[in-house]
Amino acid sequence: MNSTAAKVLRALAVAVIVLVTGFLGLDQIFSDLGPHEAGVSRLVTSALTYVIGSVLVGFIMPRHWYIAVLNGWGALLLAVPILIGAIRSGRLIPSWTILGLVILVIPGVNLISGRAGAMARHRMTRHTV
Repeated sequence: MNSTAAKVLRALAVAVIVLVTGFLGLDQIFSDLGPHEAGVSRLVTSALTYVIGSVLVGFIMPRHWYIAVLNGWGALLLAVPILIGAIRSGRLIPSWTILGLVILVIPGVNLISGRAGAMARHRMTRHTV
């Protein structure tokens, strides 16, 4: 397989991972808890979704590991109406917990996990040569 085809396949794989991770993240943040589901288990499941997706992005594209931040598109999509509603109502303070999570924590987790995936890829290729 030539270099261009490999790059296209990697880009396609990353696009699918970003779409799936973003959709799952949106679903996990937006939906109500199940009948026997605890908030902590939802938080752990959401975090694992973002971590696994971002590690995969970093592993597949180690030079562009920062693209892993795009995994949070679903949560960011949900934050926009919350922010608009908070601005219109004049009550930003109650919304800051959700917005802080979406604007700071999720992208931070994605970036750290993407970098970890890139480092794992570099370490793996260094030891196999």
